[in-house]
Amino acid sequence: MLDARGEAIIYLEPVQYRYVLKDGTGSTIWTRDGVSAATFIAQGAGAIVRASDDKAGDITSTKDYDTLAHAKAAAANNLLIDPVQGKLWVLGGKAPTFDEASGAMARLFAFDNQGNTVAVGAGKNLSFMRASATNGAENVFAAGANSVASAVSFYMNSDVTSDVSSNVYGVIGSVSNSGPGTTKNVYGRGVVNAGCTGVVMGLVGGITTNAGATPNHLTVAQLTADTTAGTNVDEIIWVSSSQANGFATHGLLFDQKISISSAVVKAFAVGAGDFLDLKNASGLTDLFRVTNTGAVVSTADINGLTLTASSAANGVQITQGAVTRTAAAGNLSVTAGSSGTLSLGAGSSFPMTITSSIASVDNASGKRLNFSGAGATTVGATGSAAALPANPLGYILVRVNGGGTDVKIPYYNN
Repeated sequence: MLDARGEAIIYLEPVQYRYVLKDGTGSTIWTRDGVSAATFIAQGAGAIVRASDDKAGDITSTKDYDTLAHAKAAAANNLLIDPVQGKLWVLGGKAPTFDEASGAMARLFAFDNQGNTVAVGAGKNLSFMRASATNGAENVFAAGANSVASAVSFYMNSDVTSDVSSNVYGVIGSVSNSGPGTTKNVYGRGVVNAGCTGVVMGLVGGITTNAGATPNHLTVAQLTADTTAGTNVDEIIWVSSSQANGFATHGLLFDQKISISSAVVKAFAVGAGDFLDLKNASGLTDLFRVTNTGAVVSTADINGLTLTASSAANGVQITQGAVTRTAAAGNLSVTAGSSGTLSLGAGSSFPMTITSSIASVDNASGKRLNFSGAGATTVGATGSAAALPANPLGYILVRVNGGGTDVKIPYYNN
């Protein structure tokens, strides 16, 4: 029976009812099935009536159970909130599915803008997920011995049944840029505070191989540059500093535990760029270059084995005008191939200066000095020198004009 306002209080038992609303003539206006003593109807189109106890089961709290195990069992297909430990559990049994008919993306959590562009105000910071204090300050941890704290952890396995064309990633991300701003797909920084005496690393990654593994290919870090014509990547790796100066001990370090079987650095001569280009501090002058043809060009002296003061005294120094062995008793050899030719020249003449007290030429058996183009058949007028004695002290074996027959030049006592 309705009251004067057309309302009535209905008392229900804990069972399901079917509501039918009719007008004064008995015509049905609407019906609703499955109404219980306590129901829930979500906002928006397509919402259906659900029992309140069924809705409450979507998210289960450990406060409703005597043990964490019982709470997990009750929420096996849903979310479990543990206010004591401060955890939100996504429990097994309700794995995401992929709808091949509609092409829906499988996911446990989704942050969907519903096709709308989200405006982020000037000076503001928007994060879909954030591990920090609500005011943006750091979450502080007191880490004990052998402990690990992380904002995100994942431990995954692509098992033996996976297809050869499959891909399993720990993290996948893509950031597109259609405007004048800056985009960075992954950004991370290790900050060293006052009082730090430990180890800080900005980026860590690696590969661990277990016994019995037979991988097809292993790569610790892969970078790709997929560009179209006219949009070259400026730098594949760019090391810079936001401060006035950035100080480092090593640019690139492979420690003695790493055994390189092919090459520490390998590149291919594709394109017109140099393999190596060392600039001065201003970046305007080349100091040392290795071209894409393998040529070495230096505007400064090259000092071999000058790592320390002691090794500098026993090295090889190459300057624009000399090749010098720095050790007082050090040997220096310039050798052509077994069937090659060693040529020394300086324009139209070849002056040679001997600065040591004795210059030795190895003229052992089978080794000869060949004087090409040095032969003559006439001599000049008589000079003022003493006449030669009857017998020389000996003869020097040489070859003249590249002939295959040795000739002898006599020499006499000094």
